[in-house]
Parts: sequence; C-alpha cells; structure tokens
Amino acid sequence: MVKIVATEELSAFQQREVEALEQVVQEEEGLQSRLFLSNRLNWDRTIPCFFLAYQGQELVSVLTAFFPTVDEIEFSGFTSPHQRSRGHFSLLVKRALTQYAPYPFKRALFTVEATSASGAAYLASRYPTIERTEYLMALEKGAFTPLEAKGELQRVGRTNAEEAARLMSRIFGSDLQQSRDRVSLMLLEEGRQAFIYHRRGLSLGVLNAQKRDPATAMIYGVGILSDHRSQGHAKAMMNLALQTLFVHATTVQLEVESTNEHALSLYTNLGFRPVMQVDYHALALR
Repeated sequence: MVKIVATEELSAFQQREVEALEQVVQEEEGLQSRLFLSNRLNWDRTIPCFFLAYQGQELVSVLTAFFPTVDEIEFSGFTSPHQRSRGHFSLLVKRALTQYAPYPFKRALFTVEATSASGAAYLASRYPTIERTEYLMALEKGAFTPLEAKGELQRVGRTNAEEAARLMSRIFGSDLQQSRDRVSLMLLEEGRQAFIYHRRGLSLGVLNAQKRDPATAMIYGVGILSDHRSQGHAKAMMNLALQTLFVHATTVQLEVESTNEHALSLYTNLGFRPVMQVDYHALALR
C-alpha cells in the first residue's frame, strides 16, 4: 500500500531522500533540471507544497508545487524508474489537486524536461496542451566579450531595499508588499545578490543572481521599466551584471520563455546558448 505524505516544508531527512531519488532519475534519463526544495517563494508558505509517496519505507515518487501567485501552480516531480506505471505519481497529483481545490488557483502547469522520455509520455497522455517552452541558456566566461559600460549596477542592501521593491513592483506589475517580501528574502539568502540598474540619474531596471555552485551563477528577474524598454538598457544592464558575476563564476545561466522573442534575441546576442528545454503542460482548474 502506498503512503502519501504532504508537507509545507521538508525535514532534513526528507530532503536527503528526495535528492537521492532525484539523482537516480537524473542518471537514468540524463536530466539536468533540479527540483526546488523550498517554499520560501510561495504565495502562502503554510500550504503543503511537497507530496511524497512511500512504498513501505522507500520513497518511490515525489511531486513539488510552486505557486508564486494566487493564479497558478507549477508542478514538478518524478518517480523511481523501477516503480513507474503503477499510478504513484497520479496519486500524488490527485492528492495535490484535492489539497488546492479550496484556493483560488486558476490553472496548473506540469513541467517536464524535453529529454525525459517517461515524463513527456506521461504528460502527453494526460495533459497534452503545451502552453509554453522555457530554455535554460548558458554563457561561458571565455565566450563573453565585455561591452563599453553604460550606467551603473548598484547592489541591493538594507538602505535601498525599499527602492528595489518599488521598482520591481512597477516593472513586473506585482503587489508592492509581495515585492518587499521578495527583496527581504533575497537579502537573507546565502549566495543571492540583487541589483538596481541606474542610468543618467534614473533607476531603470532590476535583476538578481544566485550562486548555484562555486563555478556557476544563475540570473533571475531581469526587468526594465516599460517606458524605457527597447532603448538598449537591458543589454547595458546585462553587460554590467555579467562583468560582475564573471569575477568569480566561470558559467552564467538564465531561463527564458520561447514566447519572449526580445529576451531570446538579447541573450543570444550576448553569447548565451540553450543547454536545456523544459515544456509546460497546462491544466485549467477553473
């Protein structure tokens, strides 16, 4: 009999179990993506977002949920290779959807790395609509050609946290308090740096970066104020960020959606190349 555990935060032991299973699946299918095993960016951190299926004492399947807003859930997960086709993952999905039924989520998105034959087949048979595709792109230090510096990049700290939050709220159309909470989390997170881009006395853009390992940095949240887009500011901001990150990193990565043609063009022109593709299969909830 399968036992399902739902929790809003993994214990240290549970995290080790998930990471061990993740490594088995990665090696079996040659995958690159990693599960995000924290609830810190979720809209409501008290709602269970980790669902674990056990056969006896063995963890056989895992489902994680990421919900940065009240509208959308992003599901990721996998099943042990020798436990597939037994309905374990479907049980986790059913349990999660039941858990989220009282909440105002409008849709669920199931993520799958394009090279995962088992994952792609599972989603194609159950949730065949692919809403969008996301690429992981990478740039190696040796392939980066610095451009002339335009403007300046200021690191976010406690003295300018409010400025960063207000700028993020304007750029991404998010609730101001939610942006404040995000900035607070960034300041607390080890290896995370957030930046404000200034040009000619104006605060025009934001981005943040996370150290993934000693050699790799990941860029997130790249944005320019709408009235100042298509004027070269994003390229100038990225150029400054890359010069900063390559002081210590040898590889810089970022994620971009296939529908964002402008960003794809920008990153390609800077030298980034796709190294992984993730498809998002959609399920309407309301």
